[in-house]
Amino acid sequence: MSANNTQTVSREQRRYQRMQRLLFVLFLPVALLSRLLPPSWRPFRKALGGRQSLLQEARHAANLCAGFAFMGY
Repeated sequence: MSANNTQTVSREQRRYQRMQRLLFVLFLPVALLSRLLPPSWRPFRKALGGRQSLLQEARHAANLCAGFAFMGY
């Protein structure tokens, strides 16, 4: 890899990680509030295959959204 290509990859990785951290902070209250809903209404329950920890639900939602944000690159 050339130095310029390595810098581009590194920059994209930093952007992805920054977005992932921001989305985790945003989805943490969503996961917390979803615990107040009946189990059949919870948004992340089916995707995770059952009951998971609050942090796992927030991390799953953040990873999902961050991945979609970088699909065009």
